[in-house]
Amino acid sequence: MSFQFPITRSQQSAASNQHPATRSQQPAPGSQQPATRSQKLKAKGRGTSKGQYFSFDAIIASVVFVLTVLALMSYWNSVKAGMETYSDETTKEAIRISDLLLSPPEPLEIKDCSGTADKEVKRLGFAVSWENRQLSKQLLKSCQSITQENLRSLLGTPYNVSVFINSSSGLFDAIQIGNSFEDTSQSKNVAKVRRIVAVRDDKGEANPATMDIFVYQ
Repeated sequence: MSFQFPITRSQQSAASNQHPATRSQQPAPGSQQPATRSQKLKAKGRGTSKGQYFSFDAIIASVVFVLTVLALMSYWNSVKAGMETYSDETTKEAIRISDLLLSPPEPLEIKDCSGTADKEVKRLGFAVSWENRQLSKQLLKSCQSITQENLRSLLGTPYNVSVFINSSSGLFDAIQIGNSFEDTSQSKNVAKVRRIVAVRDDKGEANPATMDIFVYQ
């Protein structure tokens, strides 16, 4: 036989206060839980990464902007220099004549600046053909005796012209067409254009050379 004693009021009070920590750990309905340490670290990391991304994008944008400004300045300087260079009429004429001399003559069959009995030179050029832009050594040498008046006429220019071809490797003697260098240096308003060329000899071999064109009054 078992006996049950009635629970006194003091015992009930002790039982209700037995686990206060457990009751405090349970949040009240609708209340916000405090953030844990790991959650705080994660939130801090997200803020730092956003700042890093922003800083990296700003650096890239600044670099691109600086490069763009430098490119525009370089382009403008080159255009300005070109405008100043091409503003001189003699310089324009020297460039035109250099392009003309790097093309074949007209008619193409001529091998002499004075032409032949049945074919007159209509346009002077030293290239072998349109496909082969090597300069004909035979045609160059034949033009050494041409007068300045005839040279101006063949090139269609009112200016005096002197052409000097010098071998880069010394395989052939220098070729002069037109007035001498001394006459050119004493003239006024002289424009010079240099072209890198290949001179084809009688054996069909190409020799590197420079062609200097002087245009002057």
